Amino acid sequence: MLFENAPFIPEEIYNEYLALNELANTLFWGIIARIKEYEAECVEINKIITEDEIGMSEDFQNRLNDVNKKVRKYLETLTIIAD
Repeated sequence: MLFENAPFIPEEIYNEYLALNELANTLFWGIIARIKEYEAECVEINKIITEDEIGMSEDFQNRLNDVNKKVRKYLETLTIIAD
């Protein structure tokens, strides 16, 4: 949905969501690669995720909350015109 709505999203907010999308993909594919290493074994996810990924995940959550606040502020500035 991000790309389809790009023309309607302020550039700063779009770029922040795009960076979050890239971070999420990095986290996801890194974890998937390690899961494949343990394919034959049943391993708890906590043993697969690294400290760096936990930090990246926390950073992701904080940045997502920040950009969502910016979206809410932006939406407050819009005027709805009804017939």
